[in-house]
Amino acid sequence: MPATITSEGLVWDAIYLALRIDAGMIALLPYSDGKAAVFDENNVPIGLTPPYIVLGESVSTPKYVFGKKGLDVVATIHGWSEFKGKTEILAMHDAVFNALDDGLGGNSPKLTLSGNVFRTFACSYDNGQILSDNTSSINKWHMTDRYRVLTEAI
Repeated sequence: MPATITSEGLVWDAIYLALRIDAGMIALLPYSDGKAAVFDENNVPIGLTPPYIVLGESVSTPKYVFGKKGLDVVATIHGWSEFKGKTEILAMHDAVFNALDDGLGGNSPKLTLSGNVFRTFACSYDNGQILSDNTSSINKWHMTDRYRVLTEAI
């Protein structure tokens, strides 16, 4: 039986690529490979010092858009900062927003899905929060932003 392709994995691939190569993200969160410091939740380099972005959990709901099968994916993006004050964590929030939010779709969605099976027609900021995190000996900030990505079959 052939593998089933869903758009959720493609959405995460597109978010990862968009954040890693965005000029604003690279300027704010430079990493040793010349791209932005963005990682999957289970792939953050051990001992990495903030600031950096982590791709977190998601919730997906089947949607039929314009008569085509698709998904409504809410993707969670975490940010970590040890900067004293909120300046850096708010800049991280803004940089992620500028890289991903396409203003409720339109003619030029910012996320491109690979494979020519699904496409995005909207990626918009859904909600988020910024909390202080003192669970370790280092006081740090934790950003949790959620983006709603709507996909449809091509």
